Parts: sequence; structure tokens; C-alpha cells
Amino acid sequence: MPPRRADLFACLAVGSAALALYVATLAPSYVWEDSANYMAVLRDPENRISKRMIDQYPLYFWTCRGFAAVPIGPYPWRVNLVSAVFGAAAVALVF
Repeated sequence: MPPRRADLFACLAVGSAALALYVATLAPSYVWEDSANYMAVLRDPENRISKRMIDQYPLYFWTCRGFAAVPIGPYPWRVNLVSAVFGAAAVALVF
């Protein structure tokens, strides 16, 4: 049975609300642990450690490179925006 239009609208509304909340609370700069490591790898993809990390998470790194190319806000904010978009999409799909 295909989803009803009201269900799709509710899914879109919940996903948009989640994205607005995630963007409002987004880290504007580097944070500790994995996030800083990922941003360092994105800045310098030629070192040995980064090749291993890129092989483990290729979709995340490709998407981060695309978002990092958009000239809106500082570089760390754009990379953190990828996680916010993926999180909001997960909320919308689970709803």
C-alpha cells in the first residue's frame, strides 16, 4: 500500500524540524575526537592515515567534500552540516 499524502507531509515536517534544530545547535568550529580527525583528513587527503579513513567511510567523505565546496560559513561548520543533514534524514525516514 503506498503512503498517503498526509503521511509524506508529516514525514517532511518532522525531518525539516529536526534539520532546523540540528542546524541551530551545530558546532561552529572543530570539536574533540572523531570530528576533528575527519576534518583533518578532508583538509589533507594525501597522508597515510587519511587513506585508511577514507576507505572506511567513503560516502561520508565524498558528501563532506561536496558540502565543503559550498562557500557558506566556515569550513568546519560546513562539514558538521553533513552530519546534521544525515541525522535529519534518519529522523524523517524513521518517522
